[in-house]
Amino acid sequence: MNIDYLIIYTIFANITSLIFCFLIPKEKSLEEAEEINKNYILKLLNKNTFKFIIINSILSLSTILINFFYVVIIEKIGLKSENLMFVILAYTFFELLAYKIIEIFNEKNLTRNTFIFSIICGVLFLVIPFLKTYVVLVFMVLLPLMLSVLGTYVEKLENMYVDTIKSNKRASLLSIFSMGANGMDVCFLFVSSNIIDNNFSNLFLFVAILFFLVGGYFAFKNTKKIGLQN
Repeated sequence: MNIDYLIIYTIFANITSLIFCFLIPKEKSLEEAEEINKNYILKLLNKNTFKFIIINSILSLSTILINFFYVVIIEKIGLKSENLMFVILAYTFFELLAYKIIEIFNEKNLTRNTFIFSIICGVLFLVIPFLKTYVVLVFMVLLPLMLSVLGTYVEKLENMYVDTIKSNKRASLLSIFSMGANGMDVCFLFVSSNIIDNNFSNLFLFVAILFFLVGGYFAFKNTKKIGLQN
């Protein structure tokens, strides 16, 4: 099992979208303000923007792994690939509980919550490929739920950041998020294809490390925030 075709498809899709963007004719009124817009876009390319681009790309890569390798995992424990349907139904059902978990943890400390669920996702990615019993099915159902909760907290933090930008420039920022995430997806897929070596466990370990790094970042941010409050 490899992801070469997935990488090729992703690259092709991104290049195609960029070509169409350049083929769209410019309006004269926009051409006059083009230089100003370029300067403002460069200002938007700061550490906060890149932070959300990277995190969203990790979440995107996580979804790709679930869709691509869950069938390998259930075959590894002796189940038929057709049984994946029941796993999908199970985690789709349990994802409905995401709002309840968010309600329990509340939204008062988004940084702390993002740290907690980043670490949980990292742990799940770390243990899933090494479990060889039916217990792994429990973790396979939990992982999409935890990713859904984490994605919600990241989205709320992202919206808070977008709200700090001038209203007439928010569309530009959202476009940067989208294009940046696509670019990072390609980078992550290239790295993934080089470390997998026909062993998907390495890929899960790679993503686990990424989540631990994200968790460490938000742990530092949360500690810094508490220190300022004291």
